[in-house]
Amino acid sequence: MTADRSSSAEFSAAEMAELMAVYIDETGEQCDQLVAALLALEADPADARQIGIAFRMVHSIKGSAAMLGIDRVTTVAHHLESHFEKLRSGAVRLDHDTIQVALACVDYFRACNERLRGGERLEGNGDLIDAVRGLATAPSRPAGRERLIRVRLAAGLELPDLKAELVLKRLAPHGTVVRTTPAVADLTARPTAQVLDVVVLAHADGAALVIAADVEGVDSVELDPPPTAPEAEPAAQAPTPAPPPSPVITPEPVAPIATAPADEPPPAGAAAAVPTAVAESTATETMRVGVDRLDRLLDLAGELVVQRAR
Repeated sequence: MTADRSSSAEFSAAEMAELMAVYIDETGEQCDQLVAALLALEADPADARQIGIAFRMVHSIKGSAAMLGIDRVTTVAHHLESHFEKLRSGAVRLDHDTIQVALACVDYFRACNERLRGGERLEGNGDLIDAVRGLATAPSRPAGRERLIRVRLAAGLELPDLKAELVLKRLAPHGTVVRTTPAVADLTARPTAQVLDVVVLAHADGAALVIAADVEGVDSVELDPPPTAPEAEPAAQAPTPAPPPSPVITPEPVAPIATAPADEPPPAGAAAAVPTAVAESTATETMRVGVDRLDRLLDLAGELVVQRAR
């Protein structure tokens, strides 16, 4: 197997052959993961997690190639890594051109693996290096205008997350997707219609955005719809005032009725006054009287009747 420069000072021929076989296997897997990340970024260019995965795969390929002296692969991976570092830091935005150039780099890495496996020398890559360098020096597109695209998915649509990814993929050439609400991964099949809000930093006109988002399975597409007014919360009912406490009536003390001793009959004038006073007291209020006292009162009443009859 042939590298770009001799590494015999560091590894023996047997060690070099073994390391090269490991390199080919590992970079093949890393290329697969890099492609998966690029396809995910094509659907959602603002996915920071996928940008990080792509950066790590390119960094690993560069490091392995540099260790084995595969300079052509190292140079391409180095420039691509530098650009993904800018993407990861937010200094530049990922666009369609970056994805296409990165996929071309993956094709080159795989072609190099096939040549290394067969012991052939690697082909030149000047045009590819120029393309990767051009990502950093190409004139940037206008900053664009942030637009809100409201996509209403059909009721009962199966696999709405895949349909949403198709919408994002069609919007990618017309601008940079900033965010979606809800997240595409949270969309699940439902019997009712679902709404996907897509915020795009667009450099195309509104008509192109609507046409791009209007795919099969989409009921309607609105561009910059008015904000939905939040539903008014019902006014809280005032608490029912508690009824006032019932007044506590304290009965006035009743003066005891004086009774004359049995051996001293009351005067004649008092005979008529006692029944009147008893009648008035009975008419105005009720009082509890013990049985002994009631017997005594009956005896007195009888004596009064006798006195009156004389």
